[in-house]
Amino acid sequence: MTSGAFASIVAALVGAYQTHLNHKEKEADNADEKKKRDTDDFFNRWMSAEDEVDRVRDENRKLKDKIAKLELKLKEKSKKNE
Repeated sequence: MTSGAFASIVAALVGAYQTHLNHKEKEADNADEKKKRDTDDFFNRWMSAEDEVDRVRDENRKLKDKIAKLELKLKEKSKKNE
């Protein structure tokens, strides 16, 4: 085998190896991007759920206050009627 043919074979092997490494690197980058996207999505859904919980708590608190006021009015009216 001549040195030129040997150099061509080595160059082809090096090129194939570099292509393989680039492909593996791109797969790793894609996996990292997917993990980041999934994490961001989970965080956004979690924050949305937290906002919903806060909204329901506020609504519950307002309804309890309204019930307490109505009960107080009812007691006052029952005392007047006695």
